[in-house]
Amino acid sequence: RDAPVQQFVMATPHAKKFSRMFFELVAESMPHYVKEGKSYLTIAIGCTGGHHRSVVMSEALAVFLAKRGVKVRIHHRDIER
Repeated sequence: RDAPVQQFVMATPHAKKFSRMFFELVAESMPHYVKEGKSYLTIAIGCTGGHHRSVVMSEALAVFLAKRGVKVRIHHRDIER
């Protein structure tokens, strides 16, 4: 959740491309879940340690979705390990 870690992770070309493609996929899928009457969607993002990349991507996805009016709840399972 630290700004320097977020900046480091998101500065890589792979992270930029991954987040753009992944976030677009989620945004495209959301209306279909709503149309089917789903009340929630669980999205799990993992990485080898659970402290850096997955946390950064989860937080960035939450911001992306919140800007689109989606209520988001985040749980970082392994952040305290």
